[in-house]
Amino acid sequence: MVAKAIEVLIASYSQSLKTGSYLKGIKDTEDNVQFKSIKTNRKVNKEKLSGGAESSSTEVHTSSSQSQHLRPTNSPLNASVSERQESEVTSPAISPDEMYSLVFAPVEEEMVGDSSYFVAIIVEFLRSASSVKKKVQPNIYVLAIQLLARNERYAELSLFIINKVLQPSKEVAMQLLEAGRQNSQVRKLGLDMLRQLSLHHDYVLQLVQDGYYLEALRYARKHKVVTVRPSLFLEAALASNDSQLLAAVLRFFSDFTPGFKTTSDCHTYNRILNEMNSAVAV
Repeated sequence: MVAKAIEVLIASYSQSLKTGSYLKGIKDTEDNVQFKSIKTNRKVNKEKLSGGAESSSTEVHTSSSQSQHLRPTNSPLNASVSERQESEVTSPAISPDEMYSLVFAPVEEEMVGDSSYFVAIIVEFLRSASSVKKKVQPNIYVLAIQLLARNERYAELSLFIINKVLQPSKEVAMQLLEAGRQNSQVRKLGLDMLRQLSLHHDYVLQLVQDGYYLEALRYARKHKVVTVRPSLFLEAALASNDSQLLAAVLRFFSDFTPGFKTTSDCHTYNRILNEMNSAVAV
């Protein structure tokens, strides 16, 4: 029943976008207010003219009254705009954004215990949206990752990523990296996603964070990533207390980054490297 209900909601939303009724519905309340204002003004004007009507002849008054009795009261031309709007069947359409903000997010805030059923509903929602080719914002994918990681369902999460149930994006990749603190396979999926999306800067930062300094340098050179601060690598190399690593990092930026040799970072870390080598020699 839940799956069918979600399917109806998504299908209705898709159809309402095609016909324009969804966007029209957003303005219904505003239009009703404007109509009521116009109707009130017309009533006031009619009252102002009532004095002149009293001076009309009895013959004209009688003719006017008869014509009013003969006029059909249920004519569509006399129906008000608000009445016609109220007679329309309300569509059950709801956008993916509204589904997240009005349904998924509030439920997640109050949820305790196992979230299996909730995850199943989200997956069914994603399936229905995909079936009508409607884009889903990353926040729904991120929510699914959070729920799966909270219950340590890492194998299932990995399958959802591999099978593209959860579509790639920077937000999804970052959430995978966060969840990957407790599971190396999930973290690797996050790194792979950054690389697949050509988010080279973020990928290099994550490699440095994980301690893969030389791999990060090679990747930065290959993909011409010049947005990463040299000090980030130099600080990490110094923290490792490995003089060879520090020397490799200094050599890389001296060759790869124009003007690096004249920077204060270059002078500072070359001095530190000399001190480290002197201490080893002694």
